[in-house]
Amino acid sequence: MKKIYFLLLVSLFVKSSFAQNSESLDLEKAIQLGLENNLDVKIAVENINLRQGEERIGLGSFLPIVDAIYTRNYSTEDVTQKFVNDPEPRQIDDAKSRSENFTMAAIYGFRPEAFVVLKRLGLLTEVSQLEAKIAVENTVAGISTAYYRLVLELQRYEVLKKTLELSQARLDIAQAQYELGGAGKRDYLTAEVDYNSDLSLLKTQAQIIQAARINLNELMALDPSREFSVSDTIRIGEMLRIGDLEESAFMENKQWLVTQRQENVAFLQMKELQVSRLPALNLNMNYVNNTS
Repeated sequence: MKKIYFLLLVSLFVKSSFAQNSESLDLEKAIQLGLENNLDVKIAVENINLRQGEERIGLGSFLPIVDAIYTRNYSTEDVTQKFVNDPEPRQIDDAKSRSENFTMAAIYGFRPEAFVVLKRLGLLTEVSQLEAKIAVENTVAGISTAYYRLVLELQRYEVLKKTLELSQARLDIAQAQYELGGAGKRDYLTAEVDYNSDLSLLKTQAQIIQAARINLNELMALDPSREFSVSDTIRIGEMLRIGDLEESAFMENKQWLVTQRQENVAFLQMKELQVSRLPALNLNMNYVNNTS
Protein backbone atom coordinates (compact mmCIF):
# COMPACT_ATOMS: atom_id res chain seq x y z
CA MET A 1 0.00 0.00 0.00
CA LYS A 2 2.87 2.33 0.78
CA LYS A 3 4.42 1.65 -2.64
CA ILE A 4 1.14 2.50 -4.38
CA TYR A 5 0.97 5.78 -2.49
CA PHE A 6 4.57 6.56 -3.35
CA LEU A 7 3.94 5.85 -7.05
CA LEU A 8 0.96 8.18 -7.11
CA LEU A 9 2.97 10.85 -5.34
CA VAL A 10 5.82 10.64 -7.89
CA SER A 11 3.40 10.72 -10.82
CA LEU A 12 1.56 13.74 -9.45
CA PHE A 13 4.83 15.56 -8.77
CA VAL A 14 6.12 14.97 -12.29
CA LYS A 15 2.85 16.07 -13.87
CA SER A 16 2.66 19.22 -11.76
CA SER A 17 6.29 20.12 -12.47
CA PHE A 18 5.77 19.72 -16.23
CA ALA A 19 2.31 21.21 -16.63
CA GLN A 20 1.99 23.88 -13.97
CA ASN A 21 1.87 27.42 -15.38
CA SER A 22 2.87 26.11 -18.82
CA GLU A 23 1.67 27.53 -22.09
CA SER A 24 1.09 25.69 -25.32
CA LEU A 25 4.02 25.59 -27.73
CA ASP A 26 4.12 24.18 -31.25
CA LEU A 27 7.12 23.88 -33.55
CA GLU A 28 6.24 26.94 -35.62
CA LYS A 29 6.01 29.16 -32.56
CA ALA A 30 9.26 27.75 -31.17
CA ILE A 31 11.08 28.57 -34.41
CA GLN A 32 9.60 32.06 -34.45
CA LEU A 33 10.76 32.76 -30.89
CA GLY A 34 14.21 31.39 -31.69
CA LEU A 35 14.67 33.56 -34.78
CA GLU A 36 13.51 36.65 -32.91
CA ASN A 37 15.73 36.14 -29.85
CA ASN A 38 18.76 34.19 -31.09
CA LEU A 39 21.90 36.34 -30.88
CA ASP A 40 23.74 34.45 -33.64
CA VAL A 41 21.05 35.49 -36.11
CA LYS A 42 21.20 39.13 -34.96
CA ILE A 43 25.00 39.21 -35.27
CA ALA A 44 24.80 37.71 -38.77
CA VAL A 45 22.33 40.42 -39.85
CA GLU A 46 24.61 43.15 -38.48
CA ASN A 47 27.54 41.66 -40.39
CA ILE A 48 25.53 42.08 -43.59
CA ASN A 49 25.07 45.79 -42.81
CA LEU A 50 28.81 46.17 -42.16
CA ARG A 51 29.75 44.49 -45.44
CA GLN A 52 27.29 46.64 -47.37
CA GLY A 53 28.81 49.74 -45.74
CA GLU A 54 32.30 48.64 -46.81
CA GLU A 55 31.03 48.13 -50.35
CA ARG A 56 29.63 51.67 -50.43
CA ILE A 57 32.97 52.99 -49.17
CA GLY A 58 34.69 51.10 -51.99
CA LEU A 59 32.52 52.95 -54.53
CA GLY A 60 33.94 56.20 -53.19
CA SER A 61 37.36 55.32 -54.61
CA PHE A 62 36.04 56.18 -58.08
CA LEU A 63 35.07 59.72 -57.04
CA PRO A 64 37.43 62.73 -57.03
CA ILE A 65 38.45 64.57 -53.88
CA VAL A 66 37.43 68.24 -53.92
CA ASP A 67 38.56 70.83 -51.36
CA ALA A 68 37.26 74.41 -51.42
CA ILE A 69 38.47 77.28 -49.21
CA TYR A 70 36.96 80.75 -49.12
CA THR A 71 38.35 83.56 -46.93
CA ARG A 72 37.22 87.15 -46.56
CA ASN A 73 39.11 89.80 -44.55
CA TYR A 74 38.21 93.34 -43.50
CA SER A 75 40.46 95.90 -41.81
CA THR A 76 40.27 99.58 -40.74
CA GLU A 77 43.50 101.60 -40.23
CA ASP A 78 44.68 105.14 -39.59
CA VAL A 79 47.27 105.94 -42.29
CA THR A 80 49.86 108.75 -42.32
CA GLN A 81 51.56 109.27 -45.70
CA LYS A 82 54.61 111.52 -46.29
CA PHE A 83 55.97 112.11 -49.77
CA VAL A 84 59.38 113.47 -50.75
CA ASN A 85 57.98 116.22 -52.91
CA ASP A 86 55.36 117.21 -50.37
CA PRO A 87 56.63 118.18 -46.93
CA GLU A 88 53.17 118.13 -45.44
CA PRO A 89 52.15 114.61 -44.31
CA ARG A 90 48.80 113.32 -45.35
CA GLN A 91 46.62 111.88 -42.64
CA ILE A 92 43.90 109.35 -43.56
CA ASP A 93 41.67 108.22 -40.71
CA ASP A 94 39.60 105.04 -40.82
CA ALA A 95 41.16 103.73 -43.99
CA LYS A 96 39.32 100.57 -44.95
CA SER A 97 40.69 97.57 -46.84
CA ARG A 98 39.09 94.34 -48.00
CA SER A 99 40.46 91.13 -49.43
CA GLU A 100 38.79 87.92 -50.64
CA ASN A 101 40.43 84.65 -51.45
CA PHE A 102 38.73 81.64 -53.06
CA THR A 103 40.66 78.44 -53.68
CA MET A 104 39.37 75.14 -55.03
CA ALA A 105 41.49 72.03 -55.52
CA ALA A 106 40.30 68.77 -57.11
CA ILE A 107 42.31 65.56 -57.14
CA TYR A 108 41.30 62.44 -59.03
CA GLY A 109 43.41 59.36 -58.60
CA PHE A 110 42.61 56.33 -60.69
CA ARG A 111 43.99 53.01 -59.44
CA PRO A 112 43.53 49.93 -61.67
CA GLU A 113 43.04 47.64 -58.66
CA ALA A 114 39.93 49.62 -57.61
CA PHE A 115 37.74 47.48 -59.88
CA VAL A 116 39.12 44.30 -58.31
CA VAL A 117 38.62 45.70 -54.79
CA LEU A 118 35.02 46.59 -55.55
CA LYS A 119 34.33 43.10 -56.90
CA ARG A 120 35.97 41.52 -53.84
CA LEU A 121 33.85 43.63 -51.49
CA GLY A 122 30.75 42.52 -53.39
CA LEU A 123 31.70 38.87 -52.87
CA LEU A 124 32.26 39.50 -49.16
CA THR A 125 28.75 40.94 -48.97
CA GLU A 126 27.41 37.75 -50.57
CA VAL A 127 29.41 35.69 -48.04
CA SER A 128 27.87 37.59 -45.13
CA GLN A 129 24.39 37.07 -46.57
CA LEU A 130 25.01 33.33 -46.92
CA GLU A 131 26.40 33.17 -43.39
CA ALA A 132 23.23 34.84 -42.13
CA LYS A 133 21.17 32.18 -43.90
CA ILE A 134 23.37 29.49 -42.33
CA ALA A 135 22.73 30.98 -38.88
CA VAL A 136 18.98 30.91 -39.56
CA GLU A 137 19.09 27.34 -40.84
CA ASN A 138 21.18 26.15 -37.88
CA THR A 139 18.78 27.83 -35.47
CA VAL A 140 15.76 26.23 -37.14
CA ALA A 141 17.46 22.82 -37.23
CA GLY A 142 18.57 23.04 -33.60
CA ILE A 143 15.13 24.10 -32.35
CA SER A 144 13.39 21.40 -34.42
CA THR A 145 15.72 18.71 -33.08
CA ALA A 146 15.31 19.90 -29.49
CA TYR A 147 11.53 20.18 -29.87
CA TYR A 148 11.05 16.65 -31.21
CA ARG A 149 13.58 15.31 -28.70
CA LEU A 150 11.36 16.70 -25.93
CA VAL A 151 8.30 15.11 -27.57
CA LEU A 152 10.12 11.78 -27.75
CA GLU A 153 11.23 11.93 -24.11
CA LEU A 154 7.68 12.76 -22.98
CA GLN A 155 6.33 9.75 -24.88
CA ARG A 156 9.06 7.59 -23.40
CA TYR A 157 8.05 8.82 -19.94
CA GLU A 158 4.48 7.66 -20.53
CA VAL A 159 5.76 4.22 -21.56
CA LEU A 160 7.91 3.96 -18.43
CA LYS A 161 4.98 5.03 -16.31
CA LYS A 162 2.84 2.23 -17.76
CA THR A 163 5.70 -0.19 -17.16
CA LEU A 164 5.91 0.92 -13.55
CA GLU A 165 2.18 0.38 -13.12
CA LEU A 166 2.57 -3.17 -14.43
CA SER A 167 5.50 -3.73 -12.08
CA GLN A 168 3.36 -2.47 -9.21
CA ALA A 169 0.58 -4.92 -10.12
CA ARG A 170 3.06 -7.77 -10.37
CA LEU A 171 4.55 -6.82 -7.00
CA ASP A 172 1.10 -6.74 -5.39
CA ILE A 173 0.31 -10.22 -6.78
CA ALA A 174 3.66 -11.64 -5.64
CA GLN A 175 3.21 -10.11 -2.19
CA ALA A 176 -0.29 -11.56 -1.84
CA GLN A 177 0.88 -15.02 -2.96
CA TYR A 178 3.79 -14.88 -0.54
CA GLU A 179 1.59 -13.86 2.40
CA LEU A 180 -0.92 -16.62 1.57
CA GLY A 181 1.84 -19.21 1.18
CA GLY A 182 1.18 -19.80 -2.51
CA ALA A 183 4.67 -18.67 -3.61
CA GLY A 184 8.15 -18.37 -2.17
CA LYS A 185 9.85 -15.21 -0.95
CA ARG A 186 12.20 -15.28 -3.93
CA ASP A 187 9.42 -14.39 -6.37
CA TYR A 188 8.29 -11.57 -4.12
CA LEU A 189 11.83 -10.13 -3.83
CA THR A 190 12.36 -10.43 -7.59
CA ALA A 191 9.15 -8.48 -8.25
CA GLU A 192 10.25 -5.85 -5.75
CA VAL A 193 13.65 -5.48 -7.45
CA ASP A 194 11.96 -5.05 -10.84
CA TYR A 195 9.64 -2.45 -9.37
CA ASN A 196 12.52 -0.45 -7.89
CA SER A 197 14.41 -0.64 -11.18
CA ASP A 198 11.42 0.68 -13.14
CA LEU A 199 10.90 3.41 -10.54
CA SER A 200 14.53 4.47 -10.93
CA LEU A 201 14.13 4.61 -14.71
CA LEU A 202 11.04 6.79 -14.31
CA LYS A 203 12.90 9.23 -12.06
CA THR A 204 15.84 9.35 -14.48
CA GLN A 205 13.46 9.99 -17.36
CA ALA A 206 11.94 12.92 -15.47
CA GLN A 207 15.42 14.47 -15.22
CA ILE A 208 16.03 13.86 -18.93
CA ILE A 209 12.78 15.65 -19.77
CA GLN A 210 13.77 18.62 -17.63
CA ALA A 211 17.17 18.81 -19.37
CA ALA A 212 15.46 18.66 -22.77
CA ARG A 213 13.18 21.54 -21.76
CA ILE A 214 16.16 23.63 -20.64
CA ASN A 215 17.97 22.93 -23.91
CA LEU A 216 14.94 24.02 -25.94
CA ASN A 217 14.58 27.23 -23.91
CA GLU A 218 18.26 28.05 -24.41
CA LEU A 219 17.92 27.70 -28.18
CA MET A 220 14.92 30.06 -28.08
CA ALA A 221 16.92 32.45 -25.83
CA LEU A 222 14.28 32.23 -23.08
CA ASP A 223 14.46 31.70 -19.34
CA PRO A 224 15.60 28.08 -18.75
CA SER A 225 12.93 27.64 -16.07
CA ARG A 226 10.07 28.62 -18.41
CA GLU A 227 7.57 25.78 -18.91
CA PHE A 228 5.79 24.80 -22.12
CA SER A 229 3.33 22.06 -22.98
CA VAL A 230 4.35 20.71 -26.38
CA SER A 231 2.17 18.86 -28.86
CA ASP A 232 3.04 15.18 -29.28
CA THR A 233 1.87 15.09 -32.92
CA ILE A 234 4.65 14.72 -35.49
CA ARG A 235 3.67 15.47 -39.06
CA ILE A 236 5.40 13.43 -41.75
CA GLY A 237 6.14 15.30 -44.97
CA GLU A 238 6.47 13.95 -48.47
CA MET A 239 8.87 11.16 -49.27
CA LEU A 240 12.48 12.17 -49.94
CA ARG A 241 14.56 10.90 -52.84
CA ILE A 242 18.33 10.59 -52.69
CA GLY A 243 18.81 12.07 -56.17
CA ASP A 244 16.92 15.24 -55.30
CA LEU A 245 18.81 15.55 -52.01
CA GLU A 246 22.20 15.30 -53.72
CA GLU A 247 21.22 17.91 -56.30
CA SER A 248 19.89 20.22 -53.59
CA ALA A 249 23.05 19.73 -51.53
CA PHE A 250 25.20 21.15 -54.34
CA MET A 251 22.82 23.88 -55.44
CA GLU A 252 21.35 25.08 -52.15
CA ASN A 253 23.87 24.12 -49.44
CA LYS A 254 24.88 27.46 -47.96
CA GLN A 255 28.11 26.23 -46.40
CA TRP A 256 29.32 24.95 -49.76
CA LEU A 257 28.37 28.25 -51.41
CA VAL A 258 30.28 30.18 -48.71
CA THR A 259 33.37 28.06 -49.37
CA GLN A 260 33.03 28.74 -53.09
CA ARG A 261 32.74 32.52 -52.53
CA GLN A 262 35.72 32.54 -50.17
CA GLU A 263 37.80 30.79 -52.81
CA ASN A 264 36.84 33.53 -55.28
CA VAL A 265 37.73 36.20 -52.70
CA ALA A 266 41.19 34.67 -52.26
CA PHE A 267 41.67 34.69 -56.04
CA LEU A 268 40.67 38.37 -56.23
CA GLN A 269 43.07 39.25 -53.41
CA MET A 270 45.92 37.73 -55.40
CA LYS A 271 44.76 39.52 -58.54
CA GLU A 272 44.52 42.79 -56.59
CA LEU A 273 48.21 42.51 -55.65
CA GLN A 274 49.14 41.88 -59.27
CA VAL A 275 47.13 44.81 -60.62
CA SER A 276 48.53 47.16 -57.94
CA ARG A 277 51.89 47.00 -59.77
CA LEU A 278 50.39 48.87 -62.73
CA PRO A 279 50.87 52.67 -62.89
CA ALA A 280 48.23 54.89 -61.36
CA LEU A 281 46.76 58.02 -62.93
CA ASN A 282 46.37 61.24 -60.90
CA LEU A 283 44.63 64.38 -62.16
CA ASN A 284 44.98 67.68 -60.23
CA MET A 285 43.01 70.88 -60.80
CA ASN A 286 43.38 74.19 -58.90
CA TYR A 287 41.39 77.37 -59.13
CA VAL A 288 42.50 80.48 -57.20
CA ASN A 289 40.77 83.87 -57.15
CA ASN A 290 42.24 86.74 -55.06
CA THR A 291 40.48 90.07 -54.80
CA SER A 292 41.97 93.07 -52.87
